Amino acid sequence: MRWWGFWWNANRIKKETKIFLLIFSLGIFLRMLALSQHDFWFDEAFTYHIARLPLLELLQAVLTDNNPPLYYLLIHLVLKLSSNEVILRLPSVIANIAAMVLLYTTLKKFINQKVDLIASALFAVSPLAVYIATEARLHSLAMLMGILLVSLFLKLIKKCEPLIIAMFIFIASLGLYTQYYIALLFLPFTWIVLRYKTSLTLKSWIIIAMGALAALTPWLFLSAMASHNVCSCPSTFLSLPS
Repeated sequence: MRWWGFWWNANRIKKETKIFLLIFSLGIFLRMLALSQHDFWFDEAFTYHIARLPLLELLQAVLTDNNPPLYYLLIHLVLKLSSNEVILRLPSVIANIAAMVLLYTTLKKFINQKVDLIASALFAVSPLAVYIATEARLHSLAMLMGILLVSLFLKLIKKCEPLIIAMFIFIASLGLYTQYYIALLFLPFTWIVLRYKTSLTLKSWIIIAMGALAALTPWLFLSAMASHNVCSCPSTFLSLPS
């Protein structure tokens, strides 16, 4: 009887949902397969050595690099549980899998069903997406933040409500403190506000964007004043434009 109930519920699931579940399962399988298949390399070791420092020293060390501090703080907390390589990579795996789901739900809601499945499938099997999911680096978390920010922006241009505005600024701030490249999303966002008539006026958008970018200002100021690693991390003023 239990198996019959399971079969009956499975048959009620929409075909599109079944396809996504297959794609999702394949994506998880590939990421689990690749999780321990490559060595803990230089950049991951750099993250580890910075993250294990006391908090103040951690922030000072990050300032010598060209990345914001949020991911290092996350790994700092993970290290309290374990320093095992697989455990250190789990935040990236979780963020990457969550990004797969968020990509699908966002496109399904705002675009159409064909696009959501195609994009999800490409993301699920992308060698680059699989690789960064299994690396103790900030890229998967930044990707999740970026997709979430796009989702919130699409809500914002439909209904400019205080709660959505607050969520957008909050996630944008977290994203910018994860990876500076998040700031590039503000270019197409601004173009959309200028090009199309939406519930979001240009004046409101400028205030929202400045609110999010202002949150990063203290860190940028400190980073610009800090001496950077001469091997691969030039001054912030040189790195940001590139």
